[in-house]
Amino acid sequence: MKRTKTARHKEVMTSASGVRVVSHQGSKDFYFYLLNASWPRFFMTLFVIYIAINASFALCYFLTGGIEGMKSANFIMYFFFSVQTFSTVGYGAMYPATTLAHALVVTELGLGIMATAMLTGVFFAKLSQPRAKILFSNVAVVNRRDGKLCLMIRLANERNNEVAEAQAHVSVLKPETTSEGEKMRRLYDLTLARNITPNLMLSWTLIHEIDESSPLYGLDAEIMERDAIAIFVSITGFDTVFAQTVHARKVYIPTSIRFDARYADAIQVIGPGHTRLEYEKLHDFVDLNSAR
Repeated sequence: MKRTKTARHKEVMTSASGVRVVSHQGSKDFYFYLLNASWPRFFMTLFVIYIAINASFALCYFLTGGIEGMKSANFIMYFFFSVQTFSTVGYGAMYPATTLAHALVVTELGLGIMATAMLTGVFFAKLSQPRAKILFSNVAVVNRRDGKLCLMIRLANERNNEVAEAQAHVSVLKPETTSEGEKMRRLYDLTLARNITPNLMLSWTLIHEIDESSPLYGLDAEIMERDAIAIFVSITGFDTVFAQTVHARKVYIPTSIRFDARYADAIQVIGPGHTRLEYEKLHDFVDLNSAR
């Protein structure tokens, strides 16, 4: 008999907040799931596993019996005995009295010790993950700077620390047709006026000049919407507190790109050597057409 493999697929959704996997029928990695899950989902998953393991052993104790010291031999009491065994608490009121019950206790004790060790490792790995707190502007703007048409993207460091040697990489995903007539989507790098800053403490505006050599040359809002063009931004740098390299990313889709607009001022100089960044204004922009 010929064996057939189940078709595997991955579906992703591109939005202004980033790229998100919405459907994945491929390799299943529970460790990756735990590290990638949010903290509420992480604790909820562990809680469900904890309850399921203890409920399974409670059912085994309930069916086989052999536990002495119970006030009433119901499932709830067996569940509480399983919890004491799994966590190695053992208050002493309930105890195994048969060989089969002892065997179940030994099995659960071993599983509990291994689970505690694995949980400690996963929890530490998740807790020690360095994450950059980079705030990207909700929109990218296109306007003229010093007489040249430019794409601009503003970002800021949300933490009270320094990101040393921060580097920016911007690329655009656009459709094209090869000389053989094959349609495909290709990623092009966008050259920045400055792609590295020695110290990211406040804000940083990335600037790409849209000239004849730019992949964005000749594009307008209508074309970008029609071709579903996306702009990818990634930031990497050395976090001086974590002493590790951190990264952040952002995706701008056509609805989050504003033509003939500029960013509103978000930085104020309030004294000699004293500059203030107003995060709530980081996303503000001015429509140049309506301002005229």
